[in-house]
Amino acid sequence: MIDEKTVEHIAKASRLELSSDEIKKFSKQFSDILKEFEVIDEVDTGKINPCFHPVETKNVMSEDRVTECLSTKQALSMTEHKENGFFRGPKII
Repeated sequence: MIDEKTVEHIAKASRLELSSDEIKKFSKQFSDILKEFEVIDEVDTGKINPCFHPVETKNVMSEDRVTECLSTKQALSMTEHKENGFFRGPKII
């Protein structure tokens, strides 16, 4: 069971200000959620192999191909933010 002290701790860590009514409400709701997970824990999964990806995944990367690159002039023509042949960005300091 999730007590009110635990809810207060979670709220503080999350930088949430909760009223005493909200703390009581969330304490009950969290406890109810944990009770539902207890039902799931009762399911016998001993003969089931772990499955890390329930859906088959495939490599969607395209094949590397050598192509002609943009020239500096072409690349810089696509932005207003340029200076002395380079892209200009914001100051970091």
